[in-house]
Order: sequence, then structure tokens, then C-alpha cells
Amino acid sequence: MAGEAYKRSFPVEQRGPAGRQPVTITMAPPSAALTTTLGYPCMGGRRELKTALEAHWRGDLPAEGLTAVLDEVEAANVAAAAAAGVSLVGVGDATLWGPFADTTTRLGLEAPRHRALPAGLDRYFAAARGVPGVAALDMSKWLNTNFHVLVPEIGGEGGATLPPPADAPGWADLVARVRTAQSAIGASRVVPVLLGPVTYAAGCALSGGVTVASLVEAITPSYVAALRALDAAGVPEVQLHEPALVTSDGPALRPVYEAAFAALAKAELPIHLVTYFDDLGDAFPWAVRLPGVSAVGLDFTRGDNLGLLRTHGWPAGVRLGAGVVDGRSVWAEETESAALLDAVRATAGAGVVVCVQPSCSLAHVPLNLEAETALPPAVKARLAFAKQKLDLLVRVAGDAVGDTTSAASTATPGAAVVDASAAITSAIDKALFERAEPFEERRPKQFSVPGGLGTMSIGSFPQTPAIRRLRALFKAGKLPADEYTAAMDAATVECVRLQKETIGLDVLVHGELERTDMVEFFADKMNGVAVTKAGWVRSVGSLCVRPPIIHDDLSRRQVPMTVREWAVAQAAAGDTPVKGMLTGPTTILNWSFPRKDLSREAQAMQLAAVVRGEVADLEAAGARIIQVDEPALREGLPLKRSAWAADVEWAVRAFRLSTTVAAPSTQIVTHFCYSDFSDPDVLAAMNALDADVLTVENTRSGGEAFRALAAAGYSRDLAPGVFDIHSEVVPKEAEVAERVQAFLAKGLEPTRLWVVPDCGQKTASPDLCTSSLKAMVEAAGAARSASKVKAV
Repeated sequence: MAGEAYKRSFPVEQRGPAGRQPVTITMAPPSAALTTTLGYPCMGGRRELKTALEAHWRGDLPAEGLTAVLDEVEAANVAAAAAAGVSLVGVGDATLWGPFADTTTRLGLEAPRHRALPAGLDRYFAAARGVPGVAALDMSKWLNTNFHVLVPEIGGEGGATLPPPADAPGWADLVARVRTAQSAIGASRVVPVLLGPVTYAAGCALSGGVTVASLVEAITPSYVAALRALDAAGVPEVQLHEPALVTSDGPALRPVYEAAFAALAKAELPIHLVTYFDDLGDAFPWAVRLPGVSAVGLDFTRGDNLGLLRTHGWPAGVRLGAGVVDGRSVWAEETESAALLDAVRATAGAGVVVCVQPSCSLAHVPLNLEAETALPPAVKARLAFAKQKLDLLVRVAGDAVGDTTSAASTATPGAAVVDASAAITSAIDKALFERAEPFEERRPKQFSVPGGLGTMSIGSFPQTPAIRRLRALFKAGKLPADEYTAAMDAATVECVRLQKETIGLDVLVHGELERTDMVEFFADKMNGVAVTKAGWVRSVGSLCVRPPIIHDDLSRRQVPMTVREWAVAQAAAGDTPVKGMLTGPTTILNWSFPRKDLSREAQAMQLAAVVRGEVADLEAAGARIIQVDEPALREGLPLKRSAWAADVEWAVRAFRLSTTVAAPSTQIVTHFCYSDFSDPDVLAAMNALDADVLTVENTRSGGEAFRALAAAGYSRDLAPGVFDIHSEVVPKEAEVAERVQAFLAKGLEPTRLWVVPDCGQKTASPDLCTSSLKAMVEAAGAARSASKVKAV
């Protein structure tokens, strides 16, 4: 049965080794100037890997079929780079989940609860998604991007022990993939991509006396073995990605880096040390001179690596990787990239070999602009997705860039960013940033559940195949608008009844069934933003999003944007409140591709004005609870703490501008998830938002967020998550009850606590969603009854 479903789901060329069709590669000769890639989107042109992952998780696709699809996607990526004429093609970054998951498996450092499971993909995905009785690892965002990575647990009672086990799988899978690419484009052009040992260690959850230094020391022998195996395979060099160097902790890690790279140098394989997302800062003088390093890649599109290069010079014999093509932007910017490269070459001096490369992996942008047939022509002419960035890279690297006065180039947003801070401060009345009453006065006027421990979901409910099919038919013009609206309204009413009558939630939502994505949905109703048809970017697992492209000043095109659906849900809910559901300005900004000619602060304030208008309209329609989500507030902060203050300030101001229009009796809720919120400055910002209820992902991170908020004395209502929405396991009522009791044990009053999931449940199955929420409601009700008895 599973095999038949497998055959139906995948074309012949995707059905595993026996049915695979070779990828035809039309190779351009390597460019005269040296170029390289650092990574590439790995979901496929038709999101083949997404389809394969979900089929595998359903049991419809065997492991060998899934890995075959990954191989096909990687082969297509190699072919694209070769066809563009890239000199050195990065291979090995394509992944079923992420670099931390892959590296953990290769090192054999799975947590004992996962290592007890059979080796292979079952163990691999158990760590990412959990299985009955076995919790998944925590997740975090990859530095300041929207890509999620696992957080390996090392040391302590529940973490992996050191040294790594002798039977660890090692790096044979990477070597095999490298050899496959070599057979397609030649050994001299294939460069393996590895997550560096220090960045890996810095991204782990360490306990039991394990430190970054001791972990790096323990795993370095495995990395040395990997380099030797790759050297034997005939690669010209290897990329070690070490963005930890550009963080605030980078300079303090100097002894760890120097010891690790001294050991790695013994493998005698040239190392290209790759950094991105910021400059090296105080680490610059020694980081570019680490042992065994023959090339250092720097991001010249962010931070001030050019100024550091001018100040400190460049070591003889080390190639300079010039990241001048922005890997996190969809703007073509050919003229700007060429001018930046000229400046890098002039500053480095004639004796320095310069390799032209993207600023980071191109996995952070969509795959191919050619798939976009509905973008406004004036906007499309200014864009470059991953495939187009390859061509741009090779053009920019040449001695003559070509006609840089073309329409595509001159229309690109200019490099000079308009800093509108002063204008914003003077133009917006400061009173607009304050609620009419302080929290202590307004909270008694707002909705509450007698006895506290009220229950609600975060927002989204499962988007079934039927719902997705309706939306696809409507967008394709095959379903009349009135029929589509009627069908979606019926689904919304059904969702409300499920929450009220079957699950028993205290606060309901309309389910967001009409929304493709929490950012794209709003962008599609605004002026100044373009949405794509196939501009998918991977976020986590099989989940892909289509970040909107901000190209002009922002305002609501559809006014209001959400009130009609909320009203349908509230009518069905009767006297049970339904939350209005909005996405906050900083999250919309961080999960979009912003303009380059206007400051991020100015764009955030424009978005805040949009959200403010919608809050006012929802309230006017009768909504008394409005949720404004800001999960990306933390992830958008710079990688260096010294640069946080200004960004934190305007992010808080943008949220407050969005929400202070609400009357004291209107309860403002916000939500945070899957980032490190334990930092004191971030906690202070969360408090400064002045939301009435703060919901946070909590289960996946082992209660870290709640403990930090409780320790900081957070003074408003709290809603810590009680079950992991990314797990396929229905939580047991006893487990949920235990988590609720842990919240109460911190001394917080039940009336200040809400019981919620970790996040929205858009990607869950309907049965899983319903069963999980019922367990949550039952546990909360029991805890509420027990609290009443204690109070008496």
C-alpha cells in the first residue's frame, strides 16, 4: 500500500536509485576570475524535497526514496552552478533538516534518548520531530535568519557524552556526495561544505561541565578524519563555515579557534574559512591568520569588513573571499556589487588573490526568478533569485562587468540608505506610543477566566488538503469568489465549533484557514509590497515560506484586512470571545525582503501604521482580544550585542505604535517563539512592549523562556506553551498538568497564567491538533479546580 502511494506521489525520476534519471549538465567554462558558491536552496524547483519529506513521514516513501530525491536536488544545484561558469562549486549543504542535525549524526552525538532508537532516518527525524515517549531537541533560529536549526544536547543527564562514540557514522555520506558531484563536473571544481567545529559547539546546549572548548577538542579528531577523507577524494579545498566568529562571542573564542585549526592543519587540506552576516570585528587580526587556512571568506554586504581590511591589511598567501553579492537580498544590485568588489580589490592590494562569492549561502533567497510570471515588470527587472545570482556572480567577477547602466541595474535600490529616524520622531506624536491606562488599571476591565488558567490556541489551525485545494482553485480563477468565500466561511464556522464544543477552549480563534502565511497574507493586502508565486524559502523541516518583497511605501490596500473573517467566527462563537489575529510590524519586516533605499526603522514604522489601522478596525467591529504576533523581534537583532540598542528601541516603538490605539478594555496579546529570549535586554524589550498577555514557546526549549521571564519578574499575564506543536506525539494530560504545576510553583497567581500550545498548529494533522488541545484543556481545568480548593 505504501509503495503504491509512493509511486503515485512521485514521477519516475524521483523514485529512488533504480528509477533516477541523470541530470543533464551544460557546463560553462569556469570564469577567468575565481568564483565560488557557499550554499544553494535545496528544496527543488517544484519543492520536491518538501513533498518527499512529508511522504516519508506519512510512511508513503521509504528512506532510499527520500535520499534519492535529495540527491536529485543536489545534482540539479551542481548543474546550475556549473552552467553559470562558477569556478568552485560548494557541495554538501543540501540537507533533510539542517546542518546541526547532519553534523550531530556524523559525530554520533545524539542525546541518549535518541541514540537508543535504531540508527538511520528514524533516529535522525526523532531528534527533529520527536516520537511517542521521546522528546525532540530544542530548536533555535540560525543566527539572525528565519531558518530553524536543532540545538544538540551535550553533557549532563540527558545529553550526549564525550568523547564521541567510536561507532559514529562519520563523514562517508558527504564524501559520497562529493564524488557524485565530481563525476558530473570534474574533481577540480567541487568543494565540500561543512559546518565548522567551533560554530557547531557554540550552537549546542552544554551542561555537566562541558564547555565550547572541551566539546571542540573532543570533536576535532573527527573533523581531521573528514578532511583527510576528502583530501583522498581529490577536492581542491574544503569550506568550513564559522559564522560564530562574527558574533559578540567571536573574539573570546580565539584560544578555541587557534587550537582547533592547528589540529585541522595537520590534515594538509587547504581550508576556506567562511564567515557571514556581519564583520569580524575585534577578531579580524587573528581570524584571518588561523593555522591551515588558505582562504577567508568575508561578508562585505553587512558590517564593516572593508574598513577592517583597510585598517589591518591582509596576510600574504591567504586568498580573500569577497562576499559582494548579497545572499540575503533579492535585489540584483549588479552595479553596487561591482563597485564593492572594486573597492575590495583596491583595498586588499594587487598581491592578494580575490575570489568573488555571495555574502552567504544563497539558500536564504528563492530559487529561480524565471518561475515568476505575475510580478510587476518594473519590480521583476530589479530582482535576482539564487539562479540569477549565480550569473550575476560570474559577471561581477569579470574584469569588465558589462553595461552597468542597464535598466535592471539602474532601477536597483541605491546603496545610500535613507535614515528616517529624526523625521519619524518628529512626525509621530509621542502620545501614540502609550496605552491610555497602565496595565494595573486596564487589566480588570479585560476578559478573564474565573480562577485563571484560561485556555486558548496561539492562532492557526490545520490547513487540510481540502482547504489548500479550495485556495488553489480560487487563485487559479477556477472557483468563483462567492463560492470560495462561502466555502471558507463554512470551514471557519466548523473550526469555531470544534474549539468551543469539542475541545472547550476559553478563547477562540477563527483558525486562519484563509491565510497562506502569517506575513504573506498581510503583504498581499498592502500597497508597496509584491508577493511571489514560487518564491519559496525553507524555514524548518518541510515548511517553506514565500517572503514578500517590499519595494515602495507601505499602506493598506484592502481596508480592513481581517475583520470580515473575524466577524464570521465571532457570530458562530456566540458569547465566547474570538481573538483578532495580526502579525506585528517587526516580524513582517524581518520575514520579508526589505527595501535597500530606506532604513529598516522607517519601514517598521510604516508597517506599524498599517497594523494600527487594523487593530482599530477590529476593535470597532467588537473584538476585545487582539493578538499581534512578534516572533521575529529577537531574530532580527544584529549579531553583535553592541549594535542591539537602536534596533531594540525601534522594534519596541513599532509594536507600541501598532497597539496603543486599543482601548483599556481591549486585551492585547503577543507571541514569541523559537529564539533565545533569555537575554536581559530581550526580556526588558518584551516587558516594554506593554502587551497584556505574553505567549511564549516553552516546551521545546525545556522551559527556558518561562524561567527567564519569571526570574526577571515579568509583571503582566503570561502564557507559556505546554506542548510542542512540531511533534507528531499527542501530549499526555499528565505531562501537560506537570508543566502547569511547574508554572504555579514559581509563585505566579493562576489568574496571571494562560495555558497554550507552543505555537500555531497550521502544519499539524486535524486529529493531532484536536487531541493535543483536548489534553491541554483537561489539564488546565484540573489545575484550576485544584487551585480553587487550595484557595478555600
